[in-house]
Order: sequence, then structure tokens, then C-alpha cells
Amino acid sequence: NREAKNPAARAEGTPTDKPTTTKAIDTTAVRDALLGFPNSIAPYIFDVNVTDSLASLCQQYDALFYDTQFPPAPQSIQRSDSRDYGVVDWVRIGTMEGARVFPPEDVAASNWALPALNEVDAAFAWVLTSLYAVAPDGVGTKVKDLLDVSKAAHGLFSVSVFIDGQWRTVVVDDHIPVRKDGTPVFVRPVSGTYYWPCILIKAVAKLHGCFQAIDQSVTNRHAIERKISSSTTMSDFSAGVGLSRSLHHDGFDADEWWGTMLELSGQGAGLVATTDSDEGNVVMQKLNIQSHHAYRVLSVRQINGFRLVQLESRYTDKVWSGDWSAKSPLWEQHEEIASALEFKFAEARLRPSFWLPYLKFLQLFTAMHICRLFANETSRIVEGEWNRTCAGGPYFEPSWHTNPRYKLAVGANGHFFVTLSLPDSRFTVSDVDTLAFHLIRSDTYPLKFDNVLGKTNYVITSSVSYEGMFSADGDIWIVPSSYVTGALGRYLLRVVGSVPFSLSHEPIQRYWTQCTETVDVLSSGEYQNGEDNPQFAIQIPADTRPARLMVQLFTPETEQLSLALFLCMSPSTRPVRLLGPVPEDRVLAKSKFVIGNTVSLEASPAGGDSPLLVLPYVSPEGTAAKLQFRFWCSNPLFKVVPLPEWRRKVVECEWDRSGGYQETAQNPQIELTTPIPNQVFVVRVHAVGASDPSLIFFVVNNHGRVGDALEGRIADDSIVAKSTYIRHHTAIKEFNNGLRPKDSYVIVPCLQPPGTSAKCVVTVSSQTEDFGLRLLKP
Repeated sequence: NREAKNPAARAEGTPTDKPTTTKAIDTTAVRDALLGFPNSIAPYIFDVNVTDSLASLCQQYDALFYDTQFPPAPQSIQRSDSRDYGVVDWVRIGTMEGARVFPPEDVAASNWALPALNEVDAAFAWVLTSLYAVAPDGVGTKVKDLLDVSKAAHGLFSVSVFIDGQWRTVVVDDHIPVRKDGTPVFVRPVSGTYYWPCILIKAVAKLHGCFQAIDQSVTNRHAIERKISSSTTMSDFSAGVGLSRSLHHDGFDADEWWGTMLELSGQGAGLVATTDSDEGNVVMQKLNIQSHHAYRVLSVRQINGFRLVQLESRYTDKVWSGDWSAKSPLWEQHEEIASALEFKFAEARLRPSFWLPYLKFLQLFTAMHICRLFANETSRIVEGEWNRTCAGGPYFEPSWHTNPRYKLAVGANGHFFVTLSLPDSRFTVSDVDTLAFHLIRSDTYPLKFDNVLGKTNYVITSSVSYEGMFSADGDIWIVPSSYVTGALGRYLLRVVGSVPFSLSHEPIQRYWTQCTETVDVLSSGEYQNGEDNPQFAIQIPADTRPARLMVQLFTPETEQLSLALFLCMSPSTRPVRLLGPVPEDRVLAKSKFVIGNTVSLEASPAGGDSPLLVLPYVSPEGTAAKLQFRFWCSNPLFKVVPLPEWRRKVVECEWDRSGGYQETAQNPQIELTTPIPNQVFVVRVHAVGASDPSLIFFVVNNHGRVGDALEGRIADDSIVAKSTYIRHHTAIKEFNNGLRPKDSYVIVPCLQPPGTSAKCVVTVSSQTEDFGLRLLKP
């Protein structure tokens, strides 16, 4: 048992023991073992560290580990023969004389030697540059955190990578590709002895499909190869938040980006700049900048109006020769800048770093790769999903309220970083390509897009972020959304804070009870009027505190409407419609008058025996439309009852020359017959074609005279009901025929001033059609 003899041989940096066996392990057993390990994103990326199980398998077969997923074969080098890397064989590190993985323990991790220029192929150096950018405590410390060498005696290594919100494991064996002379391809051991860069780059190659997949100089990729990015790799190595930004896109603002770079540099973010230009770029050749290469951004400084960027690359022999280079006379001309940056000619010529002007930086480099690092802050990551019930789309759609909600409870005022991202596109294809999130301050589950504390724009990207100070006065709700309603997919929400906080996914059912109603309106009624408008009775049981109520009206078939909602007191303890104009003293709440297809109303009514009434307004009047209503209430026992529309009958007549006030002569007479007791009627008289009319009408007792018209002046004691005398073209009045209804009532409309000519439309509405309405002839 080699591991028992020297269980940490490679970890301690001692020479690798010669293998005691050359026996080949059963590859079928390896395949079966690898297939049995948990892997939620790819078969070769494990959710747990599997080295103990694989080491036991090696012991069982008394053999070295053989990686069947990434074998020492041509397909692991490249998927298409586009380049000749000079690979002639694969050799195990354990068979190489004097090979070690790590330096000895007496070499501090912060003092590890790094691979030299001649030890790294420039096209693969971006991997190491990305590693250096996220190693604030030293490369050795970072590598020892990532690379598990405890099973090295079995030819087995594992590398930890942070993908989709958690640390995962990639395992490799110790085969490395070599040239004809026996030297490793792609990257050599540090000082010819320490092989950690070889293992690390091999694991990254496996992660992306093959070695050619991580060759920065290759532009035409095989379909199976995965896209490379310094920002993604920095995130893999650090658990930071990575993002990439093009420096040459339309709308790029150089001044704004300079401020961003200053801020990121001050925060200690990992920063890498890349070039993509071909070798034929004259400016790059003249100024000695390597094409298809990654440079680490060490510092960003603004001094006396000069904007300067400090870059570093250990893996190119090209030395920057432009302004502010190691040989530039600008240092002598601006001694205050040289002093501030502690620049010394003799030392600068020996360093792999250099300074250059910001504008030249923008000209030569095509992209910035960023990784925000959070070492000491509190962090929470939750995985969520837009599924068929909660893919509500953008904030301006009526279905936005169905998107997931996360409650952020902040313990004290502090600095927060929030990011919403899609699953890693290297391994997961998503139907979502444009996303955003909104931060809403609310003391309960927010249904309405209101009280927005912060937001991101909808961007075609894989992640969006927001950063700012949050106070502890009230809960903050995070609402992730995609730009396309119904687009399904998973996402990751990450919150990092400088103070303690809690983050929880909150189901809507915990806060609101919901119901929906759909109504087809053939002809919409007047503003703040019960006639011709749908109505709903809402019954909310009494409670010790007012309930929260929200109503949303949506017209799915058109956006060219004006909408409003009203919440009113009921005229009865029973669910009864409001008829005619609704007086202001009955209105408890009203929405804004909105031009569009969605309007919302919010209120906190007290519960009780009397129902509340909701009625809409759809403009222009007479519109035919499909109306969708959504009702939410914090009281789970609330009920919504659609109130049926009343039946109505219409008689059209005219005033040739209208008669006097309370006179029957020259005024139309319309008979109403009502056999059902206690029937409620609403009478509406409308004058058409009169200029500046005044109206009143009388409902007169005509009992025992069915079919006979009235004559003379209307007696006061025969008047059952009369409308308000109004200077308007419409008069409305409600009346009840009582327990013992008369067999005949006559409606007499009076148009003033006398002698006015106009058409007259009389409409009578009731809950049933059991009544008669006709025009009487004098």
C-alpha cells in the first residue's frame, strides 16, 4: 500500500516514489465508478470529492489510476487536426526522475517560484495569468487550496473548481503529453521539477474538452469544445463573481469605464485584459504587444490628469515600447508621477510589468475580464427556476407578479453586492438570454412594481449585478425576471453583504390568496358608473387589523385603451350592484387613470359583514373588450363574487317641442309594469341632440290604468320617485316597487327649457327581465 507508506509524498514536496506496479487497472471498473458519482452539471465534474473512492479502487486492483474520461490519447489533445503540437507520447509524472508536485514545505507558499517564460506556451499562459489574478495571498496558497495531491501515490489528482454556486471536483491521472525529447508540451514543470502547473492546466483542458480548446490562439473551435474566458476561469479558481466586458462595442463610454476600472482595482478584483488582434496588426507589432494573449491588470491610477494602467505578462518576450514604457522619457519629464508610482528605470527593465496610457490601452486591448472577490463578507447563493408557473417576464408585463420573490432581511446598514446569473453556459444551454432583477422595499410580498430600491437593465448576457448600501429599515425583495414571458430556465442568485443578513425564497401563498375572473364586455359604460360595467363583490371577514387587497385589470387583446379601477362601499349587506353614477362618498379607493393594457388598485380595507364592490372603467365608452381581473388578499378567507349584469329594456321616443316642468303635455310617457314585489329598478333618461339641456323625470303611480296615458299636471302625491333636476343630457334614478307593487307606473321625462326639441332614450334596468316597458300614446 504505497499511500500508507507515504500518504502525503507529493503534498510535502518530496520526490515522487517510483511506481511499484505497471499493472493496468480495469478501465471498465473505472468507468463504472465514475458514472456512479454525483454530477449535476457534467459527467466529469463531480459534486463531491471522489478521490477516496477512486484510491480504494486503485488499491483493489493494485494499479495506478487511469482517467477514462480524459485518456492519454489524441482526442484529449484536439478534436480536429488543426495544429501540430508535437505530442508523441504520454508519460506519467511518477516515472520522471526527481519529479515533485509542490515545492518543499520549508518554502513558504507565498514565495513559490512561478513558471518562467520558457516553461509556458504563450497560447496557454492565460490559464496561469487568470490564476495569478485571483491569488491575493500568493500563488502557492491558492494552488494548495485547489489541488488535492493526497492520492498522488495512485497517480490520482483532483482540482477543485467553483461552478454554478458550489465547489466541485475534476479528477485527472498523472499522464502528461510530451515531445520527442521527453519534455512536456503546453507547460513545463517549474524549475524542471515542480509539476503543479502541468496538473492544473490538464484539469482545465479536461473541463473544456481538450487541450486545443484552451489554446488562446485558436479561433475556430470544434463543436464539442467549450468557450474559454479568463473571467470564468478566475471564478472557477476563486468562487468570485466573474464577468467580461468588450472594450469596442457600440455605446462604449471610455470615461465611465475608467471610473469602473478605478473602482474595481481599489476593491482588489481580479483583472485580466486580452488581445484578439492578428499578428498583422501594425500598431501591436510596433509597440510590442502580444496578440491573442492575456495580461494581468495590476493597477489603475490617475495622477495629475494622466490615466495610467499597469499590466503584467510573464509569458511573452515582447516588451511594451510606447509611452510610459520602461525606456520612455515621460518618466523624467513628469518626476511627480514617477515618484508617486515609485518608478525606477533600472528595476522597471527587469520586471514583467509596465505602464501605458489608458487610451492606448483601449486601442490595443479588446476585452476586460473581471472577477470580484469576497474574502470576508457574508455570502448566500440560492438556485432558482423560472418554470411554467413563475416565468412572469419583464416588469412591464401584467404577469410580472408571478416571478419568484426572495426576501432579504438586513441586520444593519451595510454594503451589498447582488448578482443574478444563468447556469454556466459551458455545460448548460438555457432558453433565457436576457435577464434582470429588481430590488423592492416592501413590508410584505410585493405584487406591484413600486418602491424600487435598485435595479439592473435587461441585458443579453449570462449575469447582471447591482452594488450599493442597504439600510436595515424594512425588508428588501429581490425579483429576478427574464425579458421573454414564459422563457423557462434555471438561475443562480448570489448576495454578498458586509453585515449579517438572511435570504429566503418566499412563496406567494404565504402572503396572498389569489383568484381570477374573466369578463367579456360588449359595450363598456361611463366613468365611475355602475351601468354597463362589470362589478365584483368582495367579502373580507372581520379581523383585528385591515386586510391588504390588490386588484389588477388586464386587457390581453389590446393596449390602445384607457383603464381605471374603483373600490366602493356596497349599498347593501348583500352583494348588490351599484347602479348609475357612483358618488365620491362611496369610493374607498381608486387607481390611476392609465393608458395601456394593465391597471392596478391597492387598498387596506377593514373586513366585516358588508361586501366591497370593484368596478372598472374602460375608455372609450362603448368598447368591446375581454377583461381579465386578478384579486389578491392577505386574508385567506376572502371571497370574490361576480355580480350578474342587470337586464334592461329601452324605449326610444322624442320631444317635438318639450312641455313644462311636471307636466304631461308635450312630454313622452313610458309605462312600466312590474309584477314582482320588492324589485329594484334603475331608470336612465338620455336626451340626444339638445344643446345645454336640463333634465328631470318622474315615476308616477298609474295603478288601475294599465295602458292609459296621464293627463294634465302630475300630482305630487302620485309621484313614486323623481330624479335630481340636472343640467346635463342624462338623468338617473333608482327606485323599489315595494311589497305591493302597482300594476302600472308611468315615467315622464321633462326636458327644459320648454319648447326644446330632442330625441329621448329611456332605459330601465333590473335584476330580472320580469317587467314590461312601452311607450304610451296620449
